[in-house]
Amino acid sequence: MRAAPLFGAFGRLLLALAAAQLAPLALAAAEADAASARSFAFGAGCALFLGVVLILAGSGREKRLDRRETLFFAVSGWGVAGAFAAIPLALSGVAGGLSNSLAEAVSGVTATGLVVIEDTGAAPRAALLWRAVLQWLGGYATVLFAGALAPQIARVAPAPRPREWTRPGAWRTARAAAAIYASLTAAAAAALALAGAPPFDAVCYAMSAVSTGGFSTSAAGPAALGGGAQAILMLAMIAGALNLLGAWRAGASRAGALAADAETRLVVFLALAGAAGVAAVLSESGGMPPGEAARRALFAAVSALTTTGFPADLPPAAPAFVVLALAGLCLIGGASGSTAGGVKTVRALVLVRQSLHEMRRLAQPHRVAAIRAGRATVSETAMQGVWAFFVTFVLFLIAFTLIMAAHGLSFPDASLLALSALTNSGPLLLETAGAGGAPAALPPSGDLALAAAMLIGRIEVFAFLVVATPLFWRR
Repeated sequence: MRAAPLFGAFGRLLLALAAAQLAPLALAAAEADAASARSFAFGAGCALFLGVVLILAGSGREKRLDRRETLFFAVSGWGVAGAFAAIPLALSGVAGGLSNSLAEAVSGVTATGLVVIEDTGAAPRAALLWRAVLQWLGGYATVLFAGALAPQIARVAPAPRPREWTRPGAWRTARAAAAIYASLTAAAAAALALAGAPPFDAVCYAMSAVSTGGFSTSAAGPAALGGGAQAILMLAMIAGALNLLGAWRAGASRAGALAADAETRLVVFLALAGAAGVAAVLSESGGMPPGEAARRALFAAVSALTTTGFPADLPPAAPAFVVLALAGLCLIGGASGSTAGGVKTVRALVLVRQSLHEMRRLAQPHRVAAIRAGRATVSETAMQGVWAFFVTFVLFLIAFTLIMAAHGLSFPDASLLALSALTNSGPLLLETAGAGGAPAALPPSGDLALAAAMLIGRIEVFAFLVVATPLFWRR
């Protein structure tokens, strides 16, 4: 791979990260929080200095990345961003030590939302805003990555046409994604403010919900905002978990293109079905009134399926069915091309339909029928890719569960933490199972393993394995 184009790409990434720190820096200065202001000033200075150096080192040469270099940059960019984003958190001491700060920053840039900070309510507001900004930027980067490279790697959804990702086409798509993303965030923030949320909370929660990140501004989480604000957050989470960029590509003139999408319908169905099951258990075993159980269950189901992971207002140490149901929704995740994590609903749909197809073939061995995902026919190569992804994902889940257990966590806590990290689904599962303090209890090596799991979950396991294989580095 050529160094000059990569230098330029990483340099621009660091400049963007330095510019993003101006928001928490300005807030810290306005609130006379000198410690936070110094931390963000130093962090922005480090990113700015190295970014300029890298851009100068790669200037005057070919700046366009080829496909292999683009994949390497996309895979490693989250790690680089997480490392530099951790600098102000480490200097301010808000997250504890260096490893805790790194895990917290990676949790932000991967839009995971796992909380390493032990007392969120006591954290400076500049740090809380920085976490929200990291999630928002990470969610936008996820949309671009999913649209440009993930379909070509996993071969599940149709890959973009080559002309869409020429330089003019890529900029057009990036601008469209930014417009959609920013508009949703602004609308969510305005609606939350009208619903009575304080302006700071409205902005932070809007960025967290649209990016399906899951960071909260207080220990109480969204439950402190009230029912109206939670309804707005659910709509924002669902919007973030849908393939909005894919609907835009289908054509703005096609009214209802998103509603007609098979993944969209499946996301809505799974959210409602999961909420119905959780509500029934809460009402039956917990003695909760049906209306209250339905409201809390719907928020929990949407938070899980979209992999936002906002803590739900559920009873502590909820019944095992509730935990397992929410874990299943986190595993499935949102639509392809969205900010959500997980296996993705299109893969889940293909796996179910292929399993039904195989059962029918047992009764009718000579039966010939195509497997479809929406209007597209799934090829044999795509089917193999789906199964390979699922098996690889399960193997990574087992591996990180063992790693978490080796650091002193019980098997249930270790498995839920590994699943939350790999699906980028935040603290919901841990809070529901009564193990919310598990990430903060990890030693430094556990923090690094947790950060690695979140990064692998965000870039998807195939992309990580492609870059990790020696064949990728051969010319």
